[in-house]
Amino acid sequence: MKKSFFIPVLGFAVATMFISCGGGSKASSSGPLGEIPGLIGEFENLSNKKKEELKNTKDLKVVEKLMNEMKEAEGKLKTDIEAALPTIKGKEITTEIDPALPLKVSKPMKIEAAEATRKWIKLTGELELTAKAIGFHSYQPTDAFELDKLYAVFYDNDGKSFASDGILKDMSSEAMPAGSKVPAETYIRIKAYNAASMGKLSKLIITLKDSEIYKQAKAAEDALKSSSEKEK
Repeated sequence: MKKSFFIPVLGFAVATMFISCGGGSKASSSGPLGEIPGLIGEFENLSNKKKEELKNTKDLKVVEKLMNEMKEAEGKLKTDIEAALPTIKGKEITTEIDPALPLKVSKPMKIEAAEATRKWIKLTGELELTAKAIGFHSYQPTDAFELDKLYAVFYDNDGKSFASDGILKDMSSEAMPAGSKVPAETYIRIKAYNAASMGKLSKLIITLKDSEIYKQAKAAEDALKSSSEKEK
């Protein structure tokens, strides 16, 4: 592949990456996620600056320079997250249950892994059923509680919800009796617009999608996104 073709193609890829990045916010490192929200916020701040430079140049040498700078920044982010993970791995996140659900916490969600490219932190835990439940939507009449739309809603240390993500469950399609214990996992997805809130993470509440708890978190997340867009 010739260099004259190679650079514009990669330049477009970098442009797409930059444009997808919002303005990062400084994040506290005192929360259970440690330095990771701040690291991602700093990376997003850099992306935002370089995005403007890229939008205003057609110089292929400048494009190549920006690509190299971003490649270096991405490598540093990966290295820094790998270094930060051991300081938080295994740390428990305060886990609560929506009172409307037939569940209780048998093992609180704890930090299992972190991924720099997708900018997420994986949490794992265990739930116990307090009534008969089924893992998936039943197309037959059933008195079992359906748990196919469980979500984790995340709160900061001011008691404000600001993000949510689905709960993955190791559940069969057969009804399970009360007392059954179910492994569960969810992902904390750190974005430019929520990095500051993630730095102040205090707890999560497990609820159902479309519950009032979920709707409030979704509205707060949409407001953060909108505010970030206006700042660009």
